[in-house]
Amino acid sequence: LEFQLVTNQPISESLIKAIDALAASSPRKGEVEQQAKQVQTASGLTDKVLAAFAGKLKFIGRTGNLPAAKTELASLLVDWSATSDPIAAARLGQLRNLVREKAGYAGTDRNLITRTDVLAALQIGDPRDLLPCESALADVGKVLERQQLPEAIDRIAAARSPLLIHAAGGVGKTVFMDTLATKVANAHEVIFFDCFGGGAYRSPEDARHLPKRGLIHIANTLAFRGLCDPMLP
Repeated sequence: LEFQLVTNQPISESLIKAIDALAASSPRKGEVEQQAKQVQTASGLTDKVLAAFAGKLKFIGRTGNLPAAKTELASLLVDWSATSDPIAAARLGQLRNLVREKAGYAGTDRNLITRTDVLAALQIGDPRDLLPCESALADVGKVLERQQLPEAIDRIAAARSPLLIHAAGGVGKTVFMDTLATKVANAHEVIFFDCFGGGAYRSPEDARHLPKRGLIHIANTLAFRGLCDPMLP
């Protein structure tokens, strides 16, 4: 038998230590002793009965405890940054400062943290930077399906290695791929990545064919669907 108490508040380290100390009947002092007394008063139990109860008592904070939350946030930003720790540390510092300012006197009457605030703290100037390779597909109107479409769908379903579709320029590769992506989207997770971009890839400002832009776009497309963590530019 185990007693679980769930709260929306963070669980302090001192409370966890107090429960452990009560269960082991070990000495306590300071804030741990105060927490232990509160548990004893609230339960109305003493001695061995209190120790047995504490041994089966588990507090669950929906928001976790503060030290664990700080560690988790720091690890999360390192993962999201996908780069050196100093950059992640700078982002973490900016995010902490944002919360402090909003919660303190400086945030009086404007303590709401918006998406724009968070993006600025993470050093992202524009949300479009998270998906830097916008498609540049032309609207060709109604499309007549190629006779090779069913065969391509069957090959994808049976494929054990990448399937490459190639043809001379101007015969309709992009339109065919767009139609193919639409057809298989019901059974597969599909990302249609326009690496050509209407020729924009040649521009140094676009450079969508480079991993530092193309892979970020692909990863964040999946992240926005809730399938993985995002990558910050």
